[in-house]
Amino acid sequence: MSQSNGEFISEWKIGEGGAEIMPGSRILICKLGAAGDVLRTTPLLEILPQYGVDWLVDPRHMGLIAGSRARVLTSFSQINPQQRYDILFSLEESSSIVEPLTRIVRSEELIGTYTTDSGRIAYTQGSRGWFDMSLISRHGRQVANRLKFENRLTYQQCLFSMTGLQFNGQRYACFGVERRRHNGDVLIAPHAGPRWPNKRWAFFESLAERLSANYKVNWLAQEPSFRSLAETIGAHSVVIANDSLPLHLCLSEMVPVCGLFTCTSPWEIYDYGVLKKIVSARLGEFFYSNEPNIAAVESIDVEEVCAAAIGLLEDHANVARKSTEQRLAR
Repeated sequence: MSQSNGEFISEWKIGEGGAEIMPGSRILICKLGAAGDVLRTTPLLEILPQYGVDWLVDPRHMGLIAGSRARVLTSFSQINPQQRYDILFSLEESSSIVEPLTRIVRSEELIGTYTTDSGRIAYTQGSRGWFDMSLISRHGRQVANRLKFENRLTYQQCLFSMTGLQFNGQRYACFGVERRRHNGDVLIAPHAGPRWPNKRWAFFESLAERLSANYKVNWLAQEPSFRSLAETIGAHSVVIANDSLPLHLCLSEMVPVCGLFTCTSPWEIYDYGVLKKIVSARLGEFFYSNEPNIAAVESIDVEEVCAAAIGLLEDHANVARKSTEQRLAR
């Protein structure tokens, strides 16, 4: 038995931010959703063994990691109760996930969340840097939001610190889509999930009208798969998106993107050299508020976004021109 914060959990060594990851280690990652969160967790695979990694994911999101080195699991029934993992990365916060994970999975070391014998959700010492800022923070939501607003580490830096290793720009898992097809100059991705309604910037139509005077502008439509979504993104010079899955797919496929941050943390997103962050001057007022507010969605000026998009388009044109010149010179 191991003890944490005065309560007992079974069989685990509690990770303190220095997991010993060996070439033959058996590892289970539990990160089911949301889609963007699954994708931004995939850099973790770059520091894990080539084989022996299982990933428990929501079946709706399995397409994001289906081509990675991880073996995809989509339900608890696929976890062999006789299998003992060397390390469990438990990265979910919902009791409906953490409780059965705690009960079913056998592991030598735990990193992340678990349920105590009293049924309370807790998290390991080495993962406090991330979960202290979360909805299950031991400090309560008000302090958690303050810590999150003050934080300047990326999600990947927080994630890698749980292992005691350093994030050095390891890439997302990607679809490797071809960038030769060109459907348009600008792709506008205005949608965002229901959890944070203030992500939905109010001026996408005004932006499209301005850019359409000189550029071919398309609107992102519903795509049948994550791959087709990535292909559509890759067929454009620049994407303009909220803090949402299309933004993360741009980072995955290295497509220049203007990212709009009206209520969520811009500092958690590593830019990979392709993300231009446009941050609301009123971010602190609406930071992770789930109450819809017109002032929040109107808090970024359309001219600022337009100028940023044109800057990325000009950069893209310059790179393309130099590439053509070098090809012709050979």
